[in-house]
Amino acid sequence: MVHWLRRLIFRGAWLDQRVKEGELDVEWDSDLGGFSYVQPDRGGEPISLQPEPSWDQVAYIPRERR
Repeated sequence: MVHWLRRLIFRGAWLDQRVKEGELDVEWDSDLGGFSYVQPDRGGEPISLQPEPSWDQVAYIPRERR
């Protein structure tokens, strides 16, 4: 769980810093129905992000007792 939280927090902090420094912009993507990050110095080319960490890998699943 700690690993998942670190990945999520540092990913968000990295993206926020890039937006703050003007290296990325946030735009609405109507095709995807969500926001995307684009590089203004590359003609608005969207960046490709790794998928968000999933709870499925760290979720507690109780096992049945035999």
